[in-house]
Amino acid sequence: MAQSLTVILDPGHGGSDPGAIGASGTPEKAYNLETALLASALLQQAGIGVVLTRSSDETVSLEQRLSYQPSGDLWISIHHNASPNHQARGTETFLNPEMSRRYSGPLPPPETLAREVQGRVVRAIRTANRGVRYRQDLYLLNRLAIPAVLVEVCFIDHPDDEAKVLSESGRLRVAYALVGAIGAYAGVSVPQPFPWASVALVVAAAGGLWYGWRVILPKLERMGAVQTPQRPSPGPASA
Repeated sequence: MAQSLTVILDPGHGGSDPGAIGASGTPEKAYNLETALLASALLQQAGIGVVLTRSSDETVSLEQRLSYQPSGDLWISIHHNASPNHQARGTETFLNPEMSRRYSGPLPPPETLAREVQGRVVRAIRTANRGVRYRQDLYLLNRLAIPAVLVEVCFIDHPDDEAKVLSESGRLRVAYALVGAIGAYAGVSVPQPFPWASVALVVAAAGGLWYGWRVILPKLERMGAVQTPQRPSPGPASA
């Protein structure tokens, strides 16, 4: 598909509706909005159109959110989860099973979007994978005609899960994951983070090899623990 794509990002809750409350006391509505704004900036950087159902801490009804549907090609609702006993952890992505049967647009099946979102968010912040789940009782997913998913990034009422999104760098990893999922699903070019972790591993491995060769190996040779083959001395030069 061409780069002419418009994505609707729907940060859940807002205004008088705080959503879940994190272990730190931070409301879900803040995490949802900040992640959506970061993802929006990345998509716009790639020349992809973005529609936000809210761009500030405001109350937006489900009917108002639904009114944005004609403006976009696909929809991602961003949420953060909570459980009654505050013990659950992990990422899950919701999809309406009826959507696949009624969708006939140019993009791949909505399940593909759900799998991309789920897999990439799990890998980005290393959460437990609770999988793609089907729901028919979610107001928006039940009424949208474009490919749409609702992602519950993690359980913010669990301190370990909330720690993954408590910092801006954590939320940025989620944003990159969502943008990467959109790119893979729609076949468009999107920005991805520089793989600093991979570079650090390579540098560490190279440093370890150098240290072993220049420091540890000579010590082992002096102790007689290893012997390094000696090169044969050159013979007499021929006349």
